[in-house]
Amino acid sequence: MAILSIPDLATYAPELDLDPGAIQGAILRAEMLAQGPQGSQRPLSKQPFTETPRVGGNGIARLTRWPIAPDADFIVETRYYATNRIAYSHSNDWVRIETSEYTRDLELGEVSIHGLIGHSEHTFSTLAGRGLNHPGISGYRSRSAVATRQAYQPQVRVTYTAGFDFQANPLSEEATQIKMAVASILSLQQSPLASGLRQEVLTDFKSVTYGSDTAQLTATRPGSTLMSDYLAILRQYRAREYAT
Repeated sequence: MAILSIPDLATYAPELDLDPGAIQGAILRAEMLAQGPQGSQRPLSKQPFTETPRVGGNGIARLTRWPIAPDADFIVETRYYATNRIAYSHSNDWVRIETSEYTRDLELGEVSIHGLIGHSEHTFSTLAGRGLNHPGISGYRSRSAVATRQAYQPQVRVTYTAGFDFQANPLSEEATQIKMAVASILSLQQSPLASGLRQEVLTDFKSVTYGSDTAQLTATRPGSTLMSDYLAILRQYRAREYAT
């Protein structure tokens, strides 16, 4: 889902006068910059994600994307863990756990898995050898079974939907702010000054040459630019720092 639609431009960028055939491409370029490394560094529209967050000894897994859609599918899977808390499974297969086995806080983006509380690491025994017995052979020493212990960290995988609905009516405050920032980036990209040095003839004997930075001098901080200000708005929507 795109952040800006063509009808949005009349509201968020009324000063733009683009060729109809170029509008969609211009929007895509603005959104690519907005969601790229200098901006949010993640898709902002609502879509499904799958991630394997770290789980602490308190059994809490913290998700990276937000806001989380409350009505979309929310799937929690584990491996190396048996729900009866007796032992780990030897299988590497993911096993979906029931909704009664975890609690989710959509506002904080946290999932508390009841069976993992206080169990950040388990050990179990495996049989490394078999008992050998050779009766009648003098001096042969029978070898008993040898058990080894291995530790495994429980792993969790969560599939959920997160992001903003940019077609909702009414829009959330955050979605409106994002639309305005992307529209501002689009306007700046389409500025006559954005493509580099230009020369304007003032009279038959005089002309002036200016550079693209002129279009970005008005900013909220000394030494900043309008483009960096718009991208800073989008950076606040980056994935949470404890993301994995």
